[in-house]
Amino acid sequence: LKKMIKKLKGNYKFGLNKDEITREKMQMAGLMFFGAPRGLFSKSEFDAMKGHIEAGGKILVLMSEGGENKLGTNLNYLLEQFGISVNNDCVVRTSFYKYFHPKEALISNGILSQEVVRVGNSQPKEEKKKKPDSAFLSNFVGVRDEDGLKEDENGGLTYVYSFGSTLNDRALPSDSWAVVQSAIPPTDQLALLLFILKVKGKLAVIGSLEMFTDEYFDKEENSKLMDFLLKFFFEPTEVEMEATKENSEFPEYHYVPDVAEMAEKLKSCLQESEELPRDFTVLFDSGLYKYDTNLIPEAIDLYGQVNLKHEPLTLIPP
Repeated sequence: LKKMIKKLKGNYKFGLNKDEITREKMQMAGLMFFGAPRGLFSKSEFDAMKGHIEAGGKILVLMSEGGENKLGTNLNYLLEQFGISVNNDCVVRTSFYKYFHPKEALISNGILSQEVVRVGNSQPKEEKKKKPDSAFLSNFVGVRDEDGLKEDENGGLTYVYSFGSTLNDRALPSDSWAVVQSAIPPTDQLALLLFILKVKGKLAVIGSLEMFTDEYFDKEENSKLMDFLLKFFFEPTEVEMEATKENSEFPEYHYVPDVAEMAEKLKSCLQESEELPRDFTVLFDSGLYKYDTNLIPEAIDLYGQVNLKHEPLTLIPP
């Protein structure tokens, strides 16, 4: 994460915590960042993190492919208390486009909230259009916006979702924020922003840490997603989020086979053949392994062809 830290070092200070997580240490930081942790957290640490969020703290969680099983962590215990969990899978694309590895998924139409696009592109706030007072005019005003721009409402930012997993948000409350939608596989969400209305804290969960590493931070518009996250945490007046989960539709979960494993296995090819006869019994060859005396007459005729007498065989003296 050297490129990201170098870019943000002028405005933010970074620190590394190797000790046990406590409420006192978390209060010293404006944002707690968990980047694909590979260790197990204790019950006291989970209680400290949950209490930190409920008291107004901010936590950013970035996971990786394989989820908890591959990382060897138990961070889902905390996320499940807020209605989120990281699946033990990975996101792959079904066809080649621009990036070579199948787990480097280029997504160009996956933003559910247009506020992410506005903040990521550093665009000014726009005043909401007032609806006409007349019911007759309301039937005509805005029809073009709903029909003509409906296809582009999930666009605005193109990003590379590399070596990441999907998130399960089925236990989220209806007033939560679903910001980024998955396109490959078209199943669950790739990133979620959850704001608990009854408390002051904020929790953001993204299924890919690699998309912010040095190799992918400057690819496409990945850096703009990080810019949005920082403004979401530290500049609440600049970000006006609205609940999008109620209006979001996510298809069923689809499993993708292990393509690399299947490619290593040899497969027989299919060949075209003649049409089969109606009487299938003619296909059986009963004389292939038969045992009889039909060839004896032909063997006796060979004596005359090679000029030999037909007599019993005798022992040839040495």
